[in-house]
Amino acid sequence: MLRGNRSLRVPNFRLILSEQDKKFILDKTREVLESHRWTVGPKGEAFEEAFKKFTGAPHAVAVADGGAALIAVLQALKVPEGSIVICPTLTAPPTPHAILAANMKVLFADSKSDDLGLDPEDVEKKMNQYKGKIGAVIAVHVGGWISPNIKKINQLCQKQGIPLIEDCAHAHGSWLDGKHAGSTAGVATFSFFMTKPLTSGEGGIVTCEDSQLVEAIRVIRNYGKNAEGLHVMKGFNHKMSEFNSVVALWASLNANRLIKERREIAARYDQFLKDVKGIHIVKVPECTASYYKYILTVDSHLNRDQIKKSLLEEHGIEPSGGVYDTLCHEEPYFRSIPQEVLNASDAFPQAERFSRRQLCLPLYPGLTAQEQHLVADSLRSILHSS
Repeated sequence: MLRGNRSLRVPNFRLILSEQDKKFILDKTREVLESHRWTVGPKGEAFEEAFKKFTGAPHAVAVADGGAALIAVLQALKVPEGSIVICPTLTAPPTPHAILAANMKVLFADSKSDDLGLDPEDVEKKMNQYKGKIGAVIAVHVGGWISPNIKKINQLCQKQGIPLIEDCAHAHGSWLDGKHAGSTAGVATFSFFMTKPLTSGEGGIVTCEDSQLVEAIRVIRNYGKNAEGLHVMKGFNHKMSEFNSVVALWASLNANRLIKERREIAARYDQFLKDVKGIHIVKVPECTASYYKYILTVDSHLNRDQIKKSLLEEHGIEPSGGVYDTLCHEEPYFRSIPQEVLNASDAFPQAERFSRRQLCLPLYPGLTAQEQHLVADSLRSILHSS
């Protein structure tokens, strides 16, 4: 129970399925059970085809999760082990964990506080500082926003012959310049974790333009075993089960509906919060976002943590998980391995400024206008008394 004997009135996440949704998933699951093909089968292939159609990607391969997708892509691109991979500190720890799991070194870069994308100037500075040692760059589309600077990052990478990977874990249904997230660099990874815009509980997928890269990932995800049954390269078990593929297929076939509802919810928040002083609604005008998160920044004189605490304890509103309350370079583990994570002791002023001020509100399909009014009125009340 919450202080004042309040129960939770708006949780930070719910997964609401219609009877039709449940029937689809249960019917397809029964087909899997009766097929005796529980991994790497027709449901996984159907998921790949549906996600390709949704994103416009030429090729796709399903994997166990978003981290496995990054590991497999780094290996398929033949990024040398021991080389340095640049990624933002403004990302979830699975991004640098995947780099370490691929036996590569992590070099964090700053992110722009306005559009949440990698700062091209900082990336270029680090490329020059470690010239000849950078094996890849991973750009993350935080919160479902695609930074227009992804084009500059891609140009920098092309100029120096460094592969760019788009981590689109938040960006199913995000568009920039008429192209879906993951279309700039030619290879992208997506997570289908429980809270993502499209979910299968656990799961992931890689999209790319190069058919040979996809075939390499199919080998890598199965312990490096090719179609003839020979182990021809380094790999691991990164396969996605047919059961997870059923739910991922459902999500992909319903992607337009699910993302449309997220945008409608975000638009209501925009209206309900437009006159609230002390906050700024994060927007990237060039991008059509998925709204994985509805992100606000609070004015610097306000105590963001106290606002979150008041929302929960006084009003029963559970704030959504932040992006991110703790930056990767601040995480104890990454600071404990300076030989593998090269600059966790550095400062990242733009990411740090954003991280301290960001606040994410509940947003998921099924969130009602009444609940959103409650969230907005509660936030308004807290800020008015601050």
